[in-house]
Amino acid sequence: MEEGVNAVVVDEQMGAEVLESDSGPQPPVEDTSSHAPRRAERTTCYFKGYKYTRAWDSSRKIVYRCSKFRAGCGGKMEFRIASMGYTCVKAHSCSATAVVSSVTNVEAEMKAQADLLAIEHVAWPVRRVWEELQRRFYSTDNPDVVRGLSEQQVIRRVHHARRQHYSGNVHGSIEIPPLSLALDEAVTFFQFHCITPNRDDLTKPTRLLGWAHPALVALLRYHGTTLFVDGTFRCVPSGYAQCVVFMVHDRASGVYRSAD
Repeated sequence: MEEGVNAVVVDEQMGAEVLESDSGPQPPVEDTSSHAPRRAERTTCYFKGYKYTRAWDSSRKIVYRCSKFRAGCGGKMEFRIASMGYTCVKAHSCSATAVVSSVTNVEAEMKAQADLLAIEHVAWPVRRVWEELQRRFYSTDNPDVVRGLSEQQVIRRVHHARRQHYSGNVHGSIEIPPLSLALDEAVTFFQFHCITPNRDDLTKPTRLLGWAHPALVALLRYHGTTLFVDGTFRCVPSGYAQCVVFMVHDRASGVYRSAD
């Protein structure tokens, strides 16, 4: 038995703080009909890649057990009131375990990283953002017991960050970096976005969006340029009627190149 191990339970209020400034509808999360997910946020902590859940408590201590206890792992950790610290009292049978004497609060860092990944990697599903944060902060090579965000808190924060950054408009995301930039270049790929009123239905304006690589747009400036317009492309986003592709004849190569 080794004394002096510090750890802290994940705080549910961190997830609530993310939502205080958001009045929009929240994305669905698992088991919203019960209190199980929120209870898990209050009663879990991580150490060396292990996830502990709160088992029972008394006036002297709080006992946490390995989340794989149903599979037979007997790993346990206790928070003792007398020493105000965590102590590993039983080794894990699911794999080898280790003990340290420090605790690290990574809540602020995880918030910042979640916001950054949500915007920089807008194509990533929220689950991948969580897995990346889990690798960075809850990995098995982390020498400290850490206090951080739970999976559901990260998921809510990712949805919130994207909604705030892109104003909740799925089409507006292409007007803002990184989706508006050409691949691996600091030049804009998004060219224009025109909106005109629809007399038949004022609630559904006519939207015209244009994408083109800046280097290929330069071909349009040549004198006597030959264009080929293809309006048969059927794959369009929901709410749009048609996609028109402009092909520009490149005299250097002798072939038609798509400007988008």
